[in-house]
Amino acid sequence: MKLRFVLPAAAIALAMISCNEAPATRQVIFDTADSIGVPYRIPAIASFDDGTLTAVVDYRHCRSDIGFGRVDLRARISPDNGRTWSDEIVVVEGTGQSGAVDCGFGDPAIVRDRDSDEILLIAVCGETVYWKQETNRSNPNRVAMLRSNDRGRTWSAWQEITEQVYSLFDDCAEGCVQSCFVGSGKIFQSRVIKVGSHYRIYAALCARPGGNRVIYSDDFGQSWKALGGPDAFPARKGDEPKCEELPASSISTVTMMSPPEPVPGQMPHSPERTITGARPSAMPATGKSSLSRPAGFPTGQRSGWHFSRSLSARAAGMSESGIVKSLRMSLTLRSLPPAGPVRTRSRKMIPPIPQ
Repeated sequence: MKLRFVLPAAAIALAMISCNEAPATRQVIFDTADSIGVPYRIPAIASFDDGTLTAVVDYRHCRSDIGFGRVDLRARISPDNGRTWSDEIVVVEGTGQSGAVDCGFGDPAIVRDRDSDEILLIAVCGETVYWKQETNRSNPNRVAMLRSNDRGRTWSAWQEITEQVYSLFDDCAEGCVQSCFVGSGKIFQSRVIKVGSHYRIYAALCARPGGNRVIYSDDFGQSWKALGGPDAFPARKGDEPKCEELPASSISTVTMMSPPEPVPGQMPHSPERTITGARPSAMPATGKSSLSRPAGFPTGQRSGWHFSRSLSARAAGMSESGIVKSLRMSLTLRSLPPAGPVRTRSRKMIPPIPQ
């Protein structure tokens, strides 16, 4: 068996390729050559204005997820929008020591600061498994943070920020977060909101119980806050979330959802989508929701197993090709004011993907 991570040059260098140039090619970036090789997984990528790309990935000595043994993080750098790549760089190595906080480091999520070009990386560390019941507030999925000031060539010593993250939700009325991680390799930086030393960064957490949360930082990861406070639930039962900023500075999250209970007369596991919106905490109060229904947004409900990819693209402000094909996906637009109720509109929409 051969496991490969391929970054299509058409995707990573689209902005640099004109219509008159030759078609883009694909190349293997991280390659597990055979069934006995150490597998790679969970890639994350950051881009720079001059075309530099930094890709970070799990290097799984334990041959499984973080929490089951030793996992390292490895990186490669491209100076030319993905045409060529450096040799592998060791970001951090797990010890593999059972029960140790540094047993493994996995599920990296990264972001590049647009002003300084510093890279911030957040990962799970230790030997706990997210979904196991014995992983709980007193024995949680731990959180590690690393930084690079040279585009990923060298990295700081890792710093544990477990308590800083989990304590944000200790006062939640429904109980504290037992286990969490930053979802899908993605942290993003706002284009417009800057109320501290840096432009604000956001990260979507996969968390249990209660589903997804969103945290943010105005000092590039030195301190964190919970978007909307400890009782905000952008997507209950959500899994593997991503988040992004919409043109009006509202925050969208896209997440996979657990199947709901079957409804009489409907196809089982019919997905439901909820749109909620309000002002970002750094935006002026206007008395109105900052979100409006996207153009072409359908109404009503139809039976089906899939969401329309084009619908998802319009609602999330992303290109159709950027939407992950998934049997179950929920889109939540969430950006909360400092206090007061959230303006909410909900619709059930289940269009099938055209064949």
